[in-house]
Amino acid sequence: MNLRFRIFEKYTAGNQKRANESKDQVYQTALEVANVVLEVAQNDNPPLRIRTSKWAEEFCNLKTQADPDGTKLVQQLKDSFL
Repeated sequence: MNLRFRIFEKYTAGNQKRANESKDQVYQTALEVANVVLEVAQNDNPPLRIRTSKWAEEFCNLKTQADPDGTKLVQQLKDSFL
């Protein structure tokens, strides 16, 4: 079996398990996501990256821990090109 498929299969199984075992709502509602998007849209200096849930923040932590909201990357681009 393809490695990518095995990873996807395990990821999907984990989602299903969390949804079935949780007494609380595991996933966000559309309104919760919309509220985060609206908050960012109204921000005078919005971040380059946002995550709309604690789970997403934890899931992306390894990849984005050095620059969680992208502020450093934005500054680097400004310094390099502007």
